[in-house]
Parts: sequence; C-alpha cells; structure tokens
Amino acid sequence: PKKIKRILVVETLQLGDLLAATPVFRALKQHYTSATIDVLVQPHAGQLLEGNTSIDTVIPFTSSHAVLPLLRENAYDLSILLHPASLVISWLLFRAGVNYRVGATKAGFLSGKGFFLHKKLKPIIKEQHKIQDNLDVLRALHIPVKDTTLELAVQKKAAAVVKNFMKHFKGKTIIIHASSKHKSHHWMPERFARLADILIHKYKATILFTGAKEDNHHIDYIIQHMRQRQKTHNLAGRTTLPQLIALVDAVDLGVTIDTSMTHIASARKTPVVVLFGPTMPSFWGPSSKNSR
Repeated sequence: PKKIKRILVVETLQLGDLLAATPVFRALKQHYTSATIDVLVQPHAGQLLEGNTSIDTVIPFTSSHAVLPLLRENAYDLSILLHPASLVISWLLFRAGVNYRVGATKAGFLSGKGFFLHKKLKPIIKEQHKIQDNLDVLRALHIPVKDTTLELAVQKKAAAVVKNFMKHFKGKTIIIHASSKHKSHHWMPERFARLADILIHKYKATILFTGAKEDNHHIDYIIQHMRQRQKTHNLAGRTTLPQLIALVDAVDLGVTIDTSMTHIASARKTPVVVLFGPTMPSFWGPSSKNSR
C-alpha cells in the first residue's frame, strides 16, 4: 500500500514485547513520513512509549468492545499485527474496517498466526531475535529497516526524583532484578545473595534490588542470606515505571533474569548481564553492545 495516512500497530503483550517493537514504529515513521501512527497496548504498558517521537497516540486495550468505536472512527488504512495474532484481535481489526491488515510476528507453536489478514507471514524456523521477527512483518511490505535499536525515553520528572535519590550513594551502583512473574525464570536466591556480596566486596558497590510490590518477600529472602546487607536497598514496589527507567539509566550496571529489565537496560544502553533459564538468549537476549 502506498497511500497510507493512518496506521495502527498492535502489541498487547508484555513490557519486553512492546520495547522489542519500537524499531517497528521508527521504521514505519521513516517510510510513511506524513502518516499518523497509533499503537494498541496493554493499559499498564503505555508509559513505555511516552516521549517516543515515532508515535502519535497510544491506545489502551481494555477490551474489544471498549476500543472498537475509536478504531472505527480513526479509519485506519493499515494495521500491523504483532502480538497476539489471536482470533479475538484479528476479528477486532476486521470489524474496525482497517483497509489493509498485515501480520503477524513469529510466535509459539500453539499461538495464533493471524486471521482475516490481507497479507500473512509464512511460518519460519530461522533462529533470530524477537526484534528481527517483528521487523520481518515490515519487510513483507518491502518497508526498509535502517535502525534496529530499541527506543525508550527518560521522563524529566522521574529523572529528577532518581537524581535526588542517587546522590546519597558513593561509588558504583548496581541493580539486581531477581524476580519475574514466570517462576521458571528465577535463579536460586542464595546465589543472588552470594553474587551481591561479591559485587559489594569487589567494586565497593551499592546494590539496588528492583521489582514489583509482590516481589518483596523474594527479595527480602535474598537480602537475609547476604553478609553485607547494609549496602543493599529493596526498591520493589517503591518506584513508578518511569522512575525505574530513570534508575536504570543512572546506575553503572544491571544484573537481571530474563524479564523486561533486559530490554529496558538495552534501550538505555546501560551495561547489563542477563541470566537465562529455560528461554533462549538468541530470541530474547539483550540487544545493546555493552551487555552479556
């Protein structure tokens, strides 16, 4: 399609999935320079896109019934379906009357592959990063891709809060993100405790444990098994998402399991070490050069 005025990108999975889609937004804006680009996301994820200059409007997806009138009113010329390519989302785009519907990015064997699409990607078994899987949807439309880096802005108010917090620490500061809603991604807490002690001893570092409010018990257990607890701070549930992004931007290093922290650190080009369990680093590993 050439005459494109309004584009809708659909990425309604998790924070990491949305960050991995930011090169898609950039490539679309570079190709359709005068087009309006909107993104349909989970309500809690919209803050990740604040300050992204490739996007015009972030639309929270609460239910198909809630967003359908708006999608119809916006009269999109093109939809890029990334995740999920389920019957529910595909039917939503069909009912919204999007003129040209394309998708979807590569997903698991049992996941939906998209329905009611004008152009549908063929399944591939090639092992590549999720960023490239997303960009393959654009390549199917012969849209050139010049930049595959992730994009994530730091909000000024959040940066000011973090700057005031960080001035209390001397020496290096290191984030450890030890929790995930996927318990299979967890590393043994006793080993995280040992790692934190080593980092404090070797680098005279302050350790900042991050996570959600429900991760407090897990993190407290790790700290209880440390020898140098006085050099640690449990920030789980105590930061907003913008403040967490600003904190990642301010520290010297991040250590995390396979979770969205991987991609937040990559987007802000903060050095990060990622510990993988059952998932594949080639698919979901950090994308910045100063990472392991």
